[in-house]
Amino acid sequence: MTDADESRRWRLVAEFLEDYRWEPPEARHALLSDASPPAGGEHWDVFLAALAEHIAARDGHPAPALASDSPAEASSRKASPAWRLLRAENAPLVLGFLHRAFVQGNARAVSAADLEALLDDELYAIRQRNPDSFPKSARAYLDDWARPEAGWLRKYYPDGIDEPHFDATPAVEKALAWVRTLGEREFVGTESRLNTSR
Repeated sequence: MTDADESRRWRLVAEFLEDYRWEPPEARHALLSDASPPAGGEHWDVFLAALAEHIAARDGHPAPALASDSPAEASSRKASPAWRLLRAENAPLVLGFLHRAFVQGNARAVSAADLEALLDDELYAIRQRNPDSFPKSARAYLDDWARPEAGWLRKYYPDGIDEPHFDATPAVEKALAWVRTLGEREFVGTESRLNTSR
């Protein structure tokens, strides 16, 4: 994959996933274990490692070597709030909500009351579809995301104001920028592969 252009890389990923889907369950982990080393480029390496780790976990297997880091790399990534956000179990909620609240809302800072109300509305809508999801209150989630262990929000008191405010940290901006690059790439699925093989 190192010498392939973007659209070719996406085609190769789609072809691999299609082939993987049709393999007998007992043979699938070997496909992940035989996966190529880095694809050339940090975004692709991280994407492929995360994809391999996700597929292996879904099928009840340990992460393949492709998803393993050296101790130094693992330590560096664990220390990165952006990496922790991308790997978080509730990453879609956090990224989607913070994108809407700060990026789409074009807001540098949002009062705690306003941000809590926005998140409460979002959680209510999610719980209408899946009542068991996200059991905590909006305030508890915001406080969790502002804890140093997460590092996704900064909670502070602006000068002369008694109400706390939140702003998104650079880690959130970095994670959102990385996710945005995935959407910019052209995806060519299996249908195009079949069209070229005629």
